[in-house]
Amino acid sequence: MPDDAEHVWDWFWQINRRRQQGMNGPQPTSYETIALWSAMTGERPLREELAILMRMDDAYVDAVAKAHDDQQRANKRPGE
Repeated sequence: MPDDAEHVWDWFWQINRRRQQGMNGPQPTSYETIALWSAMTGERPLREELAILMRMDDAYVDAVAKAHDDQQRANKRPGE
């Protein structure tokens, strides 16, 4: 992450710590969650920063799902 965008990375981890979990892992962060976080913290992401946060969130959820799927496949016995 470029130094001038490090704050977006920090925001992502702040929001991520409050993420909802479902049966199959982490749920995507909603715009409502970010709006509430913004109102509560006073942080005001720019439109571009919000887009980055959402792309980071998508990548995080996708990576966790892939790791889960890979683990499930690794745990299967042959012939199952």
